[in-house]
Amino acid sequence: MSDSFFTRWYRRTRSTFRFLRAATLFIRTVWKRMAEVDILLLASAISFSILLTMIPVLIIFAAFVGIILHGSEVSVPEFAKVLDAIFPAQPFATSIKDSIMQVVADMIAYRTSLGIVGFGALLVTASFVFDILRTALHRIYRIKRRRGVIVSFVHDLGFLFLAFILLLIANLSIWVVGFLGHQLAQYQALQSLFIPEFLQTIPTGLVIILTAVLFYIVYGHLADTKPPSSAAVVSTITMTVLWVISGKVFGVYLRSYSLIGSVYGPYAFLLVLLLWVYYSSVIFVFGGIIGEVYWETVHRRESEGSRAAL
Repeated sequence: MSDSFFTRWYRRTRSTFRFLRAATLFIRTVWKRMAEVDILLLASAISFSILLTMIPVLIIFAAFVGIILHGSEVSVPEFAKVLDAIFPAQPFATSIKDSIMQVVADMIAYRTSLGIVGFGALLVTASFVFDILRTALHRIYRIKRRRGVIVSFVHDLGFLFLAFILLLIANLSIWVVGFLGHQLAQYQALQSLFIPEFLQTIPTGLVIILTAVLFYIVYGHLADTKPPSSAAVVSTITMTVLWVISGKVFGVYLRSYSLIGSVYGPYAFLLVLLLWVYYSSVIFVFGGIIGEVYWETVHRRESEGSRAAL
């Protein structure tokens, strides 16, 4: 009986030490790979490319505003009255107001050109984002570039179209769920079953699922050579979990403890946006490293097992 007890204790202790040794080796390998790929440099490049896409987005937004103002004869005079109420009757204020009105007039006059230029620039900058992501995955998975510039650009446009489709599906699903929740809220019997409360959690779940699908497609299919599926799955899980958790924690921090709004005022949004984009880029590179190290670990164990069997 005592032998059985000590045998079980010995096996559990040995299994625990094996697990701790494997976990320590995994963490050391991840840390080494983070230094080898230069995670902060890759995250900076990804962040810059993402922020660069905001320029054509603003241009498209200006074209959209110009279309709205052009279709309404009352909007421009009402906007001028708002500016008169905001700015005092001083020479410098009048100059600022005239400059704003000139910008509005240009947005209305060149709305078509702004839309075309903004859309074309968005295609180029968005493809640049995917090219930077591909370069990061190549460094993480040790993959050499095989596609040419034109083929890579067409490939990036396909990913851009896919991202647009997923965004459209997410917004449509959220609208449908919101509409159903509003209709079901009118029935007292369904309210007792907490169905409206349950429907409120569905949009968040849909966004998380679609985001995970997009991450998996990027991790598994963006590189010139397809990495192992296990690496893409582990990278997707790591990226999605860290992205969701960090988003919740970051939101609570900004709402409860941060003094960014009181210090920077209306410019706090830009600072928060920069921090969030950079942090998301770091998580993307880190998720890829976790998947690559996991696959290497599994592959090494399989190779050792095969040699031991021989």
